[in-house]
Amino acid sequence: DVKHVSMNVADFEWADGEQTRTTAVNNGGSISFRWSAKDTVGIFPDKGDQVSFPIEEGAGTGTAVFNGGGWALKSQSTYVAYYPYNYDNRTGEAIPMTYKGQTQVGNDNLDNLTKCDYIVSSISTPSNGEASFQFKHMGALARFVLTVPEAATLTEFTLSSEDEVFPVGQTVNVRTNPIAITNKKMSKTISMSLSGISASAGSTVTLYMLLPAVNLNAQNLTATLASATSEYTATITGKNYESGKAYSHIATLSLHEYVDLGLP
Repeated sequence: DVKHVSMNVADFEWADGEQTRTTAVNNGGSISFRWSAKDTVGIFPDKGDQVSFPIEEGAGTGTAVFNGGGWALKSQSTYVAYYPYNYDNRTGEAIPMTYKGQTQVGNDNLDNLTKCDYIVSSISTPSNGEASFQFKHMGALARFVLTVPEAATLTEFTLSSEDEVFPVGQTVNVRTNPIAITNKKMSKTISMSLSGISASAGSTVTLYMLLPAVNLNAQNLTATLASATSEYTATITGKNYESGKAYSHIATLSLHEYVDLGLP
């Protein structure tokens, strides 16, 4: 029986050879997930309900050891793990994923990225007293390097389309092989709150947003930065956003002009 298991999370790999220069980057330009001190992983056996495994050691790294307490993983069974853990995910057949409620605090900052970073492991079979889970990201990571036309304190970033192309609400079935993702709610927009980000005229801001895996290749999307009094927009070209990949968009924004319709 195995009580201690290791969890390793794959990096976001930049598509098309993109590179970036942030403190969260290592391994030749990839973006790495880091476990935190209070993290808990849910583990499903091939038969039965999930068991929670809180972190034991390895906070601040990409590979951590988790402890099931009185629960043990058995070498004759197979297991799959997911994060973030939720007690209500009893069966593992419809674990909810939502990309709403993202926030970036500070320019070019990845500290708040993991709220919507859903990860699921491949199937693991304990052997020789050890169990190791290899996690993959369910979503894609998009970086937006945006030039702002005037000085502003920014409050929100939105990506929008004329059609409902963003699956902002999804469920993942970890019982299937391969893992199955179902789109439950589609939207024309996906947005992120901004805090502590001020720009001078002609300066750039760098934002990171987690996106659901969706093919928006060659589609026209509108990127909008908002302040308390103004909006700045640019048209960007969408890409085929694949799970576990990172993509970069660079654009110069212009002040959004409002049309007076003469309404009271």
